[in-house]
Amino acid sequence: MDAFYPPLPHDTRLAHAVSKSDENPETNQVLITWKAVDRVRTAEANRYRFCAIVSRKVPDWAVCGELNEGLESIHCVPQTNNSMIIQKLRSGKRYFITVFVRDSLHGSTSSYETLEVNLRRAPEKNHTETRKDEEKSLHDAVLEAGTLPAKKGSTVDYQFMVSTNATQSSKVLLIVHACDGYVRMSVYRNGKLLKRSEPFSGFRRFLIVNVHSGQLRFQIANDDSRSKSVHLWASTQAEKSPYPKLPEDTSVKVVRRSCSTATLQWLRSADEHAEYCIYMRRENANYLEELVSRLSYFYAFFLLFSDKLEASNLCEGGLESSELVGCYSHRGPTVEAMLRDDSIGLIETTVVGLEPARTYRFDLLATPLQLKQAQSLPYRTVWVRTANSC
Repeated sequence: MDAFYPPLPHDTRLAHAVSKSDENPETNQVLITWKAVDRVRTAEANRYRFCAIVSRKVPDWAVCGELNEGLESIHCVPQTNNSMIIQKLRSGKRYFITVFVRDSLHGSTSSYETLEVNLRRAPEKNHTETRKDEEKSLHDAVLEAGTLPAKKGSTVDYQFMVSTNATQSSKVLLIVHACDGYVRMSVYRNGKLLKRSEPFSGFRRFLIVNVHSGQLRFQIANDDSRSKSVHLWASTQAEKSPYPKLPEDTSVKVVRRSCSTATLQWLRSADEHAEYCIYMRRENANYLEELVSRLSYFYAFFLLFSDKLEASNLCEGGLESSELVGCYSHRGPTVEAMLRDDSIGLIETTVVGLEPARTYRFDLLATPLQLKQAQSLPYRTVWVRTANSC
């Protein structure tokens, strides 16, 4: 008899995680996972199949094998899977989910323990109730733009679902781009805090390791009383990132200058095909002198060499008062070639038409091409003073 029925593991319980549906706030999706024995996973192709039956009543088929009334839906996956996402489950309802493993050779089935899921409806809010912080879904490799209310400590939560077969590396890359001020990031896995960052602004990457399945929650908190806009991106496939792979040294060097020109040089990004845009702004005649005289030396140093000092929105790049000099599309050598010879990773351009004895600010933005939802990141700002006379 044991050979006739599909084998089950010692632990026949189902694990699950619930999240709201993006299409309809009244419906939910449930990720269920289970253990599978090696004999099922490694059997010849299509010998076994896992199926989940969703019903509104306590099922009898887990015992007698017959489908009775109350059946809502049936979902099946191949024998190599041990998870599935069941969608369109309504809030305020109770569901029973039973997973079967079916042997196509003998036509027999074995069932796991039935999982009961209560999807309670959120209580109605009246107009005097304080608005609660938001919770949204973050989809794999899809850029999401969000806002934080103008209140210190206000938060927005993003749920990120990871199925068992979604990642081979067991890693999730999270990218947060805080556009216009300081925020803090907390990462939770199945309700447990994994990481809480210090306040930061601009571009930040977080790598979450040992992620096999389940639910990750990314919580962004406002660090002051001004509203914030943020961009988020997460994926189990880091190579799909829409942001450029900037070099470790993002400085822009002035290699030559004259009364009317400035030659700039920088290291190219590791992207195979990228676009570089240069923005220029002419400063007041004594801009640098005034800056140093007003501030302490160390603070002035920080301001002079910080990324995107005066940009109103770090996610948009470029100063509102700057002039676009030009964009340069560049298909460079391979990363392997650059590792062998550093010089081939350099890009150089000359800006012409400048005035003598003037100070100019230059901002450089890199954008990867041929990527979905491609985003820009800045190099370090550089100031150039042209020669007094030609």
